[in-house]
Amino acid sequence: MSEFDQTYEGAVFELVRSYKGWTEKTIYNFGSEQPRNLAIDAAGNLYGTVSTDGAFAGVFQLTHGRNGKWTENSLCGGCAATGIPSFDGAGNLYVGTTSQVLELVRKQNWRTIVISTFTPAEGTYAAGALSFDEGGNLYGTNESGGEANACNNFGCGTAFKLTHEKNAEWQTSVLYTFKGNRDGGNPSAGMIFDRHGNLYGATLLGGNLACGSTDAPGCGTVFELTPTSGGRWKFGVIDRFGVGDGSGPPSGLVADASGNLYGTMSQESGGGCGMAYKLTPSPHDGWKEHILYRFKCGTSDDMWPASSLIFDSAGNLYGTTLEGGSGCPSPGCGTVFQLSPSSSGAWTENVLYSFTGGTDGVWPAGGLVFDTVGNLYGTTEYSYSNLKCNDSPVGPIGCGAVYELSPASRGSWTETTLHDFMGYPNDGAFPTAALIFDQAGNLYGTTTEGGNGPCIANTDNPGCGTVFKLSPGSGGVWTENVLYNFTLSFQGTEMNPNGITMDSKGNLYTTTEYGSPASDCNYRLGCGAVWELTPSSGGRWAVIVLYNFGSSASDGEYPLGTLSFDAMGNLYGTTSAGGPSNCLVFGASGCGTVFRLSPSSKGGWTESVLHSFSGPYKHGANPATGVILDAAGNVYGTTSVGGADEGADWGGTVFEIRP
Repeated sequence: MSEFDQTYEGAVFELVRSYKGWTEKTIYNFGSEQPRNLAIDAAGNLYGTVSTDGAFAGVFQLTHGRNGKWTENSLCGGCAATGIPSFDGAGNLYVGTTSQVLELVRKQNWRTIVISTFTPAEGTYAAGALSFDEGGNLYGTNESGGEANACNNFGCGTAFKLTHEKNAEWQTSVLYTFKGNRDGGNPSAGMIFDRHGNLYGATLLGGNLACGSTDAPGCGTVFELTPTSGGRWKFGVIDRFGVGDGSGPPSGLVADASGNLYGTMSQESGGGCGMAYKLTPSPHDGWKEHILYRFKCGTSDDMWPASSLIFDSAGNLYGTTLEGGSGCPSPGCGTVFQLSPSSSGAWTENVLYSFTGGTDGVWPAGGLVFDTVGNLYGTTEYSYSNLKCNDSPVGPIGCGAVYELSPASRGSWTETTLHDFMGYPNDGAFPTAALIFDQAGNLYGTTTEGGNGPCIANTDNPGCGTVFKLSPGSGGVWTENVLYNFTLSFQGTEMNPNGITMDSKGNLYTTTEYGSPASDCNYRLGCGAVWELTPSSGGRWAVIVLYNFGSSASDGEYPLGTLSFDAMGNLYGTTSAGGPSNCLVFGASGCGTVFRLSPSSKGGWTESVLHSFSGPYKHGANPATGVILDAAGNVYGTTSVGGADEGADWGGTVFEIRP
């Protein structure tokens, strides 16, 4: 079985899937020409547009011969096609150009017919895909043109319809002319239908005019066109992307029983110190955002929330901030906070604990977990107690800690340090992910460094990270046991584990940011891996690699978040880089992916990419957290880059993937 993706640097490639994974093969080289906008017909032939030195040239066809080779056929060499090829039921091809829509008739040796020539008022540059309705009419967008004096005198674009008349002629009508204001401007990707006949699309600019630049105001919109009586269409904006809510990076998500999503942003545009937000689904208006709380800068409050939130049984939310709090001098050592809803819909914030930087630690980067009686547990990335780790420009620091918060009288909470990490060679260092419980009350987690690796990359703090277990004993004493030490060598890489997940049988699953084979990806450290730890006799754990990333050009690189299970036992996660798109943010090769690992009845796991991010700033890129699933199998997560903050490195999006 094979699948096709976008072209890359003058070539078309094929990804072939087998039980061993995915293999990439270049099927045709275009040389200096640049192919793009691939589409596939019912017979498996490929179509796309090609340009030379930035000038649009024409449409090509690639046919697969019996000898396994692909042959190129130029269908219209000088037609300056810009759009994505679309097909009708007879296999005829339709594509937009800078000023026209063309039909290429299959049974007439791909004879080119101009079915519409746009006037300046009707728009220019039909760059997206065209969509058919049940009557055979075509719908699309022009990125420019329309209102002459708008969008730097180029026009902000239009949405159009081409009606197929009985005399075989096509009639052009403009459904909407964009103004470049709050309605949006420059639609470039075409439109899609829902099952009710409504059209949906997106614009690059316009919307929230507080964002963007002077020459290109607004960060874009998502719009809807609804058919009304008399052949007219009603235009509405579903969402305006903007900078007023937060500038990232966003945390992972948590959902309530009604399907609402909750998360935090660690920064805000304009100098804010972060916020907690809620996204509510609406059957007609998409998702609505509500700001639950804006964190105040300074030690009197908490700031820079970084972890995912969790709920208690009463509907209160809990999380951590990296800084703030009254336990340390400015900027503070971090806090644990609670957000409580009221009957009026407002949320009240309460700081449960301010870290002091001693044995309790500093920078609680990981999330929280409840036990069965309401105590909270978490980790701090650093501490200033044993000073065993040397990973700071200001000198030796502690290696982090595991803490417990127990509710006491009058709303106060009591902190107890359960474990103070010692680092290389016998213990881990710098935990940054949330802990999990098993049914017996033991805690499990990971550290990003430490252990007895050895780890040749971490010269200041040897060790590539650990998986650890904390077991409660008499008198409130907890005993730590290192279950696995990750290593790095020139033969293979096991480095920087992320959060941990447990299945119903007690097996543990985690990812490492880097992973074997070491010959792949930057600095020969590997592209990351998924691991399974299985308990065996004598308290030992068997460790196997379920999947190595980088085995193909599109499967992703550098997983960072915690894995999630669905009801069928499939694992879901994200990679922060990799995939087919070219991302220049932070020098990443690719914008990241959402992946699924499915267990086989014969053993082994099969990886599939559910989504590859196309990059800032419109669609988001570089997810740095895991995903969550709802009961219908929809997948939700966040990206650390892109979305609202066009032109900035930070920002981020919340995304949904439907099966």
